[in-house]
Amino acid sequence: MGRPRREPGQRSTRDRILQVSIVLFTDQGFANTSFRNIADALGLTESAIYRHFANKDEVLDTILDQFQDQIYQPLPSPPKGGADGSLIANILTGLPRLLLTQPLFLQTSRLLLGELQHNERIRSFVKEAFVIRANTYVESLIQEISDSSVTAVQEKSIALMVNSFRFGWVYSTFVLQSPTLNDLPELERELNDISNFLDQAISNQIIRQDSQR
Repeated sequence: MGRPRREPGQRSTRDRILQVSIVLFTDQGFANTSFRNIADALGLTESAIYRHFANKDEVLDTILDQFQDQIYQPLPSPPKGGADGSLIANILTGLPRLLLTQPLFLQTSRLLLGELQHNERIRSFVKEAFVIRANTYVESLIQEISDSSVTAVQEKSIALMVNSFRFGWVYSTFVLQSPTLNDLPELERELNDISNFLDQAISNQIIRQDSQR
């Protein structure tokens, strides 16, 4: 007999394995989760898991690859009256909507931040994706919208400040707390206010440095 046909809209076994693994790795820790745990949570045999993944490291690598594909997609647009089109607002204000409307993305974020100190593979991934590549990404955005008065040093400083804040805010808001969609308007307002403050502070600093040249 062949494999049962998957109904339209039904997730594949591979996708289900990945989704359950994300939850178990987050709740129990990567080191404490076995293929038996994953199989039991899905109502499958271990051999069914091995048909898709050779080991836990391959599961984790697949999760990280999929997550990385999503990180630098354009953020959801904030509601009218929210972000004013400024650089910092465009980088930050879409974060709550992204995290609260894509549960798997949020769960993976919690997995990465929770396992950061315990898993070298995850630590290396976070450093590359959220520090090195993120700073380069924000610097490129600054270059696109800024004039020649913004120096390379300023671009690096702004990128470091924005990404440091973004990382800390996501951790304190979505790992240490558990907001819901009901909290979305307040979170968007909060980030919009912070974005406006940062934009003003950055503009004032650039103007002050230019006047001293």
